[in-house]
Amino acid sequence: MDWRIIDKSLQGTLTDAEKSQLNEWLEEAASHRKLYEKIWNKKKYDPGEERFAAWRKTFESDLDQRLSKARRLKWLRWGSVAAAVFLLLVGGAEWYRWKQPTVQPSCLVAYQEPDRTKVRLMTATGEVVDLSAVAGQDTLLIDGVKVAKEQKMLAYSQTQPLPAGEKEVENRVEVPRGAEFCLSLADGSRVWLNSDSRLTYPVAFSKDSREVKLEGEAYFEVTHHENKPFIVHTAGMKVKVLGTEFNMNTRNTAGIQTTLVKGKVVVEGEHFTAVVLNPGELATADIKTGKVDIVPVNVRKYIAWRYGEYFFEEATMEEILNELSLWYDVEIVYRQEQLRKEKFSGCLRRSESIVSLLNKIEQTTYVHFSVEPNRIIVNY
Repeated sequence: MDWRIIDKSLQGTLTDAEKSQLNEWLEEAASHRKLYEKIWNKKKYDPGEERFAAWRKTFESDLDQRLSKARRLKWLRWGSVAAAVFLLLVGGAEWYRWKQPTVQPSCLVAYQEPDRTKVRLMTATGEVVDLSAVAGQDTLLIDGVKVAKEQKMLAYSQTQPLPAGEKEVENRVEVPRGAEFCLSLADGSRVWLNSDSRLTYPVAFSKDSREVKLEGEAYFEVTHHENKPFIVHTAGMKVKVLGTEFNMNTRNTAGIQTTLVKGKVVVEGEHFTAVVLNPGELATADIKTGKVDIVPVNVRKYIAWRYGEYFFEEATMEEILNELSLWYDVEIVYRQEQLRKEKFSGCLRRSESIVSLLNKIEQTTYVHFSVEPNRIIVNY
């Protein structure tokens, strides 16, 4: 589509032939109509080919910088001529307002929120406790230890270390998709478990160490003990600390990720040399190859879930929707495979409904979603 035809349509000076050309373009795809609506919703556009060419040169040189500073979801790779036309037209210029109702998003409100209370506790005797059935502000006796149950938290009584030689008694908490949970352990350390995560831990720690096992993702706030390290075991590796705050994610496809917020941790593996992390660093350990990459990062990206947010920096659509699928307990279906690799940046609130979040994505991109009871269809 020639941008001059769009410009003339704003001013009401189209010829009959140009009107036909514009209408054909609008009928070709919903994305064209959405683009045209966005253009119409601007005002005071100052046309002119010379001005347009000058701005385009500036746009091409600083596109990456503009997008990296955006605080909302935005396409980082524009795959269509229509998108390019829109960017070139509106960057630095304003448009006349089109007094038409906003197009309704294509999301279908068929989705049902998951039950976010279905957390299970497995005791040492094999008993399974449905924590959603336990009243809030209640006290339980589990494997001989008093445990306070709050709405989304279990707090184990802080106890003295076990006598030498006495075997630890372990519990296990399982957090399903669509839920999150917090544990206060016997030493006062706190662990926040993300969706689809499991933690195995003793109801009272031994005299010499504090060791737990993680599957999934968790944020740890470890109470300091000078001579009693806190060790998190995962498949093929462990993280050792004395007192610190860090996030661990065992399900990332690139490897097991450890992000350090405060203090210092040592990452050790069966097939790689131990490495030390400093605050603001991310270690990604590939257990199969024994390779460990350490890079400085914006820790907010990796711990935002702990504070009820998602924070994405140049994340692919697949990465974003994988995260959302865990919290909203849905399957993701892509109608076009190339959609998986599209990149976005933005901040989202976990408290919002999935329909609300998808509507926001639709309003700032050319992707469309159809929401069914247990899955989301992704399409152009």
